Amino acid sequence: MMRALFALLGIFAAAAASAGPVITSVSPISGPVAGGTQVTIKGSGFSDICAPPRLCPAKTPTVFFGFDPAASSTLIDAQTVVAVTAAHLPETIAVSVGQQDGSASLPNAFTFIGDPADGFERILLPIYLPPTAGAFGSEFVTAFEMWNKENGPDVAVYGVPGVCPPILCMLPDPRSPILLTHNTNATSIQPVAGTPGRIFLVRKDSVSAIAAMLRVFDVSRVSETLGTEIPVVHERDFHSGTIALLGVPLDSRFRNTLRIYGATPAETDVRVTIDDSRSVVHLAAGGDLFHPATGTFTAFPPPLSGGSDRGFVTRRMTIEPLVAGTRIWAFISVTNNETQQISVISPQ
Repeated sequence: MMRALFALLGIFAAAAASAGPVITSVSPISGPVAGGTQVTIKGSGFSDICAPPRLCPAKTPTVFFGFDPAASSTLIDAQTVVAVTAAHLPETIAVSVGQQDGSASLPNAFTFIGDPADGFERILLPIYLPPTAGAFGSEFVTAFEMWNKENGPDVAVYGVPGVCPPILCMLPDPRSPILLTHNTNATSIQPVAGTPGRIFLVRKDSVSAIAAMLRVFDVSRVSETLGTEIPVVHERDFHSGTIALLGVPLDSRFRNTLRIYGATPAETDVRVTIDDSRSVVHLAAGGDLFHPATGTFTAFPPPLSGGSDRGFVTRRMTIEPLVAGTRIWAFISVTNNETQQISVISPQ
């Protein structure tokens, strides 16, 4: 019994005497945003010792690139750890090693290079705004929810700016991911002022695990309706061909707003056609990685004859980019002038 106790104390003493890990260099110092780069980390004091073992979830030292864990890491010896990068947004970040007896970090040690689209899928929230006043005392609120539906690794979501726990609302850097564990969701994500549309990014190997819901509702009429579901748009839904929106009402009982989004922040122009009437809409630059280029169109033709209490005249609208290769998505919100109820016309 005493021998076991002395042996245990000896392990603790050895751990306490250890100076912990030190990083002196990493090689290579850059790699693609898609990940998959094997990085050799040199230094001293690297160890997989864990005493007692039940305190350590894994024996191998944990490696982080910025805020994100490596896809894998392997202890070679006390001077060497090898890690493989996961997909990461383009930037220069620190490389860190953590183990039971301490951690070490080397600032500005690795640079991810390339287009974020190489490693991430963009997902558009077409409407993402704080509470907005409408006519007749209405107040429209955006509700957004994400859920990790798969029993696998945590899913990192980039670009969602506000996560509000019950007491404190934090606004992290959009490049710092929100981590969704299995069967947990982020339900209290608060919109912030800015452009109506917002893009968030998920690693391509994780995007199938995400379920998302976006809804706009009028808080003054919550007893009458659950509101209107707004499409959550994956990057594959953007395209450079012609977008068709069918059944657009040209009736004085409704007001229409066409919203157009570019898959990148770059400004561009698109052509809008209703029957034979054509207009050009300018998409203003989004400003950063997480905001798409956006534009609105409200100059619909005047109401046409033929509308009645039982029906209304509808027309077909098409939207096409004027610059080859520009990828866009668009939808129309149709608001009833009397009830303020909103309907959505999405691409066909």
